[in-house]
Amino acid sequence: MKTLTLALSLLLSACCLHPRHIRHLTPEPADFQETSTRPARGTVILVHGLNQRPSSLDPLADEIRTLGYNTYRITLHGHEDQGDEAFSDAAWEEDLVQAYRSVDRQLGSRPIYLLGYSLGGLLVTRVLDTHPELTPRGVILLAPALSLRVLPQSGYLLTLFPPTTLSVPNVAPPRYRRFANTPLFWYRNIFHLYSATRTLHNPQRLASVPTVIVANPRDELVSLSGLQEWLGDNQLDSNWGIRTIRPAGTSPTTPEHLIIDQYSLGSTEWENLLANIKEHLR
Repeated sequence: MKTLTLALSLLLSACCLHPRHIRHLTPEPADFQETSTRPARGTVILVHGLNQRPSSLDPLADEIRTLGYNTYRITLHGHEDQGDEAFSDAAWEEDLVQAYRSVDRQLGSRPIYLLGYSLGGLLVTRVLDTHPELTPRGVILLAPALSLRVLPQSGYLLTLFPPTTLSVPNVAPPRYRRFANTPLFWYRNIFHLYSATRTLHNPQRLASVPTVIVANPRDELVSLSGLQEWLGDNQLDSNWGIRTIRPAGTSPTTPEHLIIDQYSLGSTEWENLLANIKEHLR
């Protein structure tokens, strides 16, 4: 029932189009945080989801630093101040590329890992497919938007509306969402990235990057069987692993798609997620 409720909410939100106005919120905390362990084992770059509060990834970042890694949490274009000027998905790609290069300059020979949630996982995959100069030691994808269910895919129709003037309500819980409404052109950007990753340009290269996907079979937005099919279509099924997780979060209304902290997962599956991340990093 929760799966159907969220999916329908996303679809029906098209009936609640709003004029979009600039939103100035309190800036997010500093992106770069250092571990107390010296020397650091490397840096993990964390990439948030669509219209998600970047700092909602801080519980993950805090745990990763206890393992001896610095963390760099990206704030994607538009998620600092939601302005009225439209931009393409290329702006998000550039955000990740520049963050990687910045960290690489600081670290020298120490390894870099990428962790992307939802849109972040889709974006990480796209950038690695198109920027061979980026060479992370490993990748962690949480509920990556690489295989959407049928109802979320129908959201493509929303992108036919004027991109700079309209938005739809953000149905994510307030503790996770960055803005109350999501610009339609952000969805346009996602569907462009989604289309561009159906068939990868450099699957052999991506296969050489140790990657683990963590997914919830009950996810309202991302299809687990679709992810498995996508891996097979791109010849990644023998190199990229999938770990399943079944949230039992604090609130029964928390979407199944949210698998990023103890509140959304419950204590047992939160520890399971951390164990998978720890195993992959080490």
